[in-house]
Amino acid sequence: LVFDGVDDFTDITATTNTFSADFSVSGWYYPTINTGGHRVLFETDGYRQATGGISIYQFNNYFRIWRSNHPSPASYTELITTSAGTAGLNQWKQFVLTRSSGTLTFYLNLVSSGTYSTDTKDYYAGNLTRKYNLGGGRNQFFYNGKIAQLSVYNKALNPQEIQQNYNATKGRFGL
Repeated sequence: LVFDGVDDFTDITATTNTFSADFSVSGWYYPTINTGGHRVLFETDGYRQATGGISIYQFNNYFRIWRSNHPSPASYTELITTSAGTAGLNQWKQFVLTRSSGTLTFYLNLVSSGTYSTDTKDYYAGNLTRKYNLGGGRNQFFYNGKIAQLSVYNKALNPQEIQQNYNATKGRFGL
């Protein structure tokens, strides 16, 4: 999918309770801009509604993983921030976010780029619409670039599975 950074996004409707326990979100991205603030790769709809959810943002040339808390009042907590320069520009990279036994880990091209421990949030509870947003936050934070091969798992992928998926798909992205 190609996103122009102006007003494009995609809603994905879920059929199962993916984000209440261990989970993984993985995909490939190709940023065509790394300035201008927040750009959403993936988020649960509950994040935008501040009813409980999680979001993966490209912020300039690095990534931030945030969660919204519910019930009211709405508040947001930054869980992981990657190092400057990790987002890249005009090249394909694999991203994977996993939660295993209360620890979130964010991977870029197989490398662990940040962790957050003691995470007990049910990211699905507030996502009553069962939608996930790809490439934008409904009316703001639109991604500029390409996103491909998005997968959502109801389990935490281990490093070997992440490596296997990377090796199986990297040729499609010129790697």
